[in-house]
Amino acid sequence: MTTQDPVVAKSCDMKIVLNGGSKVLDSATLPIQWFFEPEAMAKRPEWIVIVVQNTLKEEMWRYSTGQRYLFKVTDRIAFIQLDKPGNYQVLIAAVSGREPRWLLAGDYPGWYLYKIYWPTESKAASSKDLEFASYACEMFEVPEGLFAKQSESMLGKALWKWINRWHRSKPTDQCDYRFRAIIAFTAQPICVGTAYLFRYACALFATLVLGICRAAVLFFGYRPLFFSEIAKFWDYEQPIRHLSLRVLEYPVNGYRVWKRTAEPRWCSDPTDVLMPVTPLQVCLALGACYGLFVAYSLLSWETWLEILVQAIKYVALGVLAIALVFGLVKFCLAAFLDKKKLTEEKRSKLRKEEWELIKHQQDSYTLWLKQELSADRAPSKVDLKNLPQPFENKVAHAVRTKFWAAKVKVCRPFAQQ
Repeated sequence: MTTQDPVVAKSCDMKIVLNGGSKVLDSATLPIQWFFEPEAMAKRPEWIVIVVQNTLKEEMWRYSTGQRYLFKVTDRIAFIQLDKPGNYQVLIAAVSGREPRWLLAGDYPGWYLYKIYWPTESKAASSKDLEFASYACEMFEVPEGLFAKQSESMLGKALWKWINRWHRSKPTDQCDYRFRAIIAFTAQPICVGTAYLFRYACALFATLVLGICRAAVLFFGYRPLFFSEIAKFWDYEQPIRHLSLRVLEYPVNGYRVWKRTAEPRWCSDPTDVLMPVTPLQVCLALGACYGLFVAYSLLSWETWLEILVQAIKYVALGVLAIALVFGLVKFCLAAFLDKKKLTEEKRSKLRKEEWELIKHQQDSYTLWLKQELSADRAPSKVDLKNLPQPFENKVAHAVRTKFWAAKVKVCRPFAQQ
């Protein structure tokens, strides 16, 4: 493994406020505020990308690992829940233009497809996929005592197992655990019983439908799967996604094949044991014989000729009616679209009004950045009661801030593995 330059705490046209200057956090939920220098505000940043990473990660993987978050600049503050004690580094980068949602794409949690390069002594923070309007990087320590602990008693372990019965991961924090507990002792017993009833109702339905389908494919000359496969639907421990709804034993070129020694894709000339005759062929033969007998004994050739003439007449009338309806619909639609067409003058006017609206929004946003998120207005420590004024939707921002302020006090995160 090649030695890389160590990550350093540095900034470029941005100032962040996260813990009052202390390198040791007093809460596992980290509030982060961002403020901009005039050079960054001139680029009109709209998005904030936050990367949080445990510094114990292998150096060669540090560009693609960690936890990434995406916020709007107008959010004014972000709350990040850390998932384990240790030393951390956080990168806050401002981005202009369209939403960089692709930076969050990854194969699985904690590993991302697009690299973000951390700042070092000789290099600035960067990404090959977009340009940062500004950035700031800080480092801090998270003590172990800031996290909630799972009960080690027998009753506590039993409750933990029941409460998290339908969840694949540990609860994020104590609030998440309490919410799961409420569900576990109110709706979960009903849901579990309903799940059993639903599963066995589906098993009964699948037994009937698959039985009929497999009998049908046998009738048409294909070998069905063994009916013993249906018994798996009655096993509650079998996940539904693992159950097979296949009907045919040989889905590829399986007509009249009763036994096959090799699949066609593996053998160019497989030796197949064929059905001598299919039930459908037997029924068709018997039906044809009966129909010829009835036609010969009851109908004369004059009757057959009259039936043929009437059939040709009604088919011709049907085709003519469809053509008339299609032509009428096409004519009405063309007339409607012609009325909706805009003249060039109207188009020009609409474009001008749209551009004026966009220009007004951009000017308002730039003025708000200068008044509320200027670097010289940055406080020494996050104060939730004295945040910058929101750009829009003040009620939603106030509710979000109060929610997180209360959650930080009563809900400690659980340390994840």
